[in-house]
Amino acid sequence: MTTASAYRLLGASPEDSDSTLKRKYRRCIRENHPDADPEHEEDARRRAQRINEAYALLSRERKKAGGSPASRRKTSSPRTSSTSAAPRNPAAFCARTVYPRWNDYMDFAGAPTRETVTGRFCWDPSLETFAMFAMSVHRQCLELLGQDYLGRSPAYGQAAEQNDTIRLRLFHLLMQEYIQPWYCLQKLADELPDVDADPALPDCYHLPAELAVRGSQLIHRALDTVGTGDELLPSVQGERIHILTAGGIDLGHIAFADDPLYYIALPLLANGGASCRVTIRRKTIRRDVLPYRADLRLDLCFYHPDMKAANQPAMRNLEIASLLRQTEQAGTK
Repeated sequence: MTTASAYRLLGASPEDSDSTLKRKYRRCIRENHPDADPEHEEDARRRAQRINEAYALLSRERKKAGGSPASRRKTSSPRTSSTSAAPRNPAAFCARTVYPRWNDYMDFAGAPTRETVTGRFCWDPSLETFAMFAMSVHRQCLELLGQDYLGRSPAYGQAAEQNDTIRLRLFHLLMQEYIQPWYCLQKLADELPDVDADPALPDCYHLPAELAVRGSQLIHRALDTVGTGDELLPSVQGERIHILTAGGIDLGHIAFADDPLYYIALPLLANGGASCRVTIRRKTIRRDVLPYRADLRLDLCFYHPDMKAANQPAMRNLEIASLLRQTEQAGTK
């Protein structure tokens, strides 16, 4: 395989940036994955293998040349992991500590190599991993609840369950204040292998999701009427995204392979500004278990007409203040 044929196979060109080449590769591999064409699985596997070979060849060539031609022509300084460019939410309930990516933050011996920064910074996936971001928010939860919150909480019983519920609710509220959904989605499109921008529509992204259905005969009769390519309806219920049939039958809530996608998809749907098309990528029904189990692989396609509105983090200050008052009142009893 030559470099020219590899570019043709991926529908790319030498002028494409590395991130654009990666997106086109992901689109090709998704369209030609054996799961997407189970009737011609062997042919799809061969096509997917050639696509992988083409991308590997181009990646090696670009690495030897020091990047894509476009990136080599850039005269601007390379991006640094400074928090000065990170988005902020000045109206957030409180500040939090930002931890750099783990490899930048800790050396091989586990000692900190860089200082952390505190402020009302929103999450930037290019500067902070989701695990470090979640750890930062959880530490802020404990700061608001009191340093001795875990120590004075009972280990078991109804009171322990109630305290865990309060802590989890506070965690979710703070996470929403520190996330600009569309900004994070654009960043993750370059980092997560299954998140891809739609080449036909600007500012439109595909997210993979799964739904395991194990329920009544009514639900399974409804599943018999839908198949690959059919559309379903998303519905936000509390902190979950449920999937409904065109007839309004609730099939259950979906799950994402990557945790940050839930904190992005949920506010985009809950705030009502984004449109979301849900289609079935693959349906598998297992009849060897009772009740029957159906596994659906879904594609969620998000589009938002107003980028400014899409990047507004949720404001949960009143809910956070009310939750903290409840814990104070419970502590005085």
